[in-house]
Amino acid sequence: MSFLDSRLRGNDSICKEYPMSEEELKMQVKKLNAQATQLKMDLHDLSEELPILWDRIPDLAAKTFEAYKALAEARAKLAGA
Repeated sequence: MSFLDSRLRGNDSICKEYPMSEEELKMQVKKLNAQATQLKMDLHDLSEELPILWDRIPDLAAKTFEAYKALAEARAKLAGA
């Protein structure tokens, strides 16, 4: 379970006991998609401001990567539901 996925679902022990319904998975994909899209836009905006704030690139890129990874995992879960 990724960092963003765990934040959206809350307690991991509860997740194991109560699997997500298809509707919950759809809501999760929608939330993760919005988060990933916002981070993508933030990364794009940061790139337009270069060379100012260049030192923020690694942190923002890592957050964007994790967001898209969580989105891909959620989409795969939804496809398997």
